[in-house]
Amino acid sequence: MAHQLSIRLDADTYKGVPPSYASGNLLRGEVRFVPETDIYLNSITVTLVWSVRPQAMSTSVGDEHELDLVTRGVFGLGDEFAKPSQKDLLEFRFDGWDREVVDQRKISRESVPGFANVLAAGSDNSWRFTFPLPNEPWSYMGRLFRIRWYVEGKADIGRGPARIIPFRHLPETFTEFTLASTDVVVRNLTE
Repeated sequence: MAHQLSIRLDADTYKGVPPSYASGNLLRGEVRFVPETDIYLNSITVTLVWSVRPQAMSTSVGDEHELDLVTRGVFGLGDEFAKPSQKDLLEFRFDGWDREVVDQRKISRESVPGFANVLAAGSDNSWRFTFPLPNEPWSYMGRLFRIRWYVEGKADIGRGPARIIPFRHLPETFTEFTLASTDVVVRNLTE
C-alpha cells in the first residue's frame, strides 16, 4: 500500500461523463489523504487548471490527412498555408499547447486552523476546497483541439502522490441538450 490521495468534487460524475459547472459558480470539493506510514506532511496543494491540447491524431507523422489537418488548423496564414517540418509536427503533437493555472489552494498549518503536520499511518484526513469559476474559456472538444478543465491535487512529501479530476466548464446559461455519445441529458444550471 502507498500513500493515498483522492479528490472528490461535490457534483457527481454520471455514466462516465465528468461533472459540469457553470461560469461564475463555485466549484467545491474535498481532498483526502491517507498515509501508508507515520509521516510529516508540509502541505497539500489543490490547483484549478485549464489546458488546451491538440486532438488525438494518427500515430504516423507522414500521414497526409494528419499533415493536412495540422497545416490548415495551426500553421495557416490567411489563404496561404505553410507546410510544417516533421520537427514542428512532432512538437505540436507531443508538447501540447497551453496549461493555465487559474487558482490554487495550499492546505497547510498556515492556511488551515488545526492542520496537523504529523499524520499517523492509516489515518483518514480530509479538507474542503472552493474555487470560483471564471467566465471563460469553456470546455470544448473540437476536431483540431480541446479545452479541458481539471482540479489537481499534490501532497508535498517529496515525490508524493498526485491526482487529477476533470470536470466540464460550461456557459452560465445553456439549454438542455443530449450528449451524442451517451444518453445523458444536461439541464440548464441556472434553473
